[in-house]
Amino acid sequence: LDQLARDVSAPMKGVPGLTLGHVQAAETQGRDYLVDTDGMRLVQEEGYAAVLARAEVLRADGTLLSDERTWVARSAADLPPVALLSAETRRLGEDLAARAHAAPVPWYEGPVVFEGEAAADVFVSLLPEQLRGTPPDPSGDREYQAALQGGPRLGRRVLPPGWTVHDDPRNVPEGMPGGYRYDQEGVEAQRVDLVADGRVRDLAMSRVPRDEATSNGHGRGGIQGEMS
Repeated sequence: LDQLARDVSAPMKGVPGLTLGHVQAAETQGRDYLVDTDGMRLVQEEGYAAVLARAEVLRADGTLLSDERTWVARSAADLPPVALLSAETRRLGEDLAARAHAAPVPWYEGPVVFEGEAAADVFVSLLPEQLRGTPPDPSGDREYQAALQGGPRLGRRVLPPGWTVHDDPRNVPEGMPGGYRYDQEGVEAQRVDLVADGRVRDLAMSRVPRDEATSNGHGRGGIQGEMS
């Protein structure tokens, strides 16, 4: 990984105008053990590898511009080839350097197209808090129903009409992290159809009870701390 980071960052040395060209690579692998009083005995392999490339450039007016790219895989062996990572990293630097000399965009009001990682970021920003069904920890100063206010609610619109979202931890593309057969509470993972026609239809649930839903194999968290 150390050599991979050096090789992938090398192309940014030749990009004029960059004030920073930085690449990090890391991998973590391990096993998740679960033993409970009902006789459950589980051992699951877990882990991922990631590469982060970041570039910065300082405009003549003092504005600092930055951009980054991230690649994540099940293991280091599943990452894209070094040649591809290097080419993408150089393109990252060149695009950013060109933006440093671009003229300011005049006032614009119209549609915005999200592509690449930006498209995924839209989902990250909009959906998790609206689909995470585990209720908040009990509190002595508010009732259960009050604790749920403002959180996930079935029927709430979260995406435009026609959009659907489902999550199936058992069906993850080869070489990608995030898949599992059993969640960290020993419940078998299930496909959950979370959003239909832009509205919340179901929630990702752990064993923590909720009036309108029960666990569907989406209890993820640590031994200490709440499940989500």
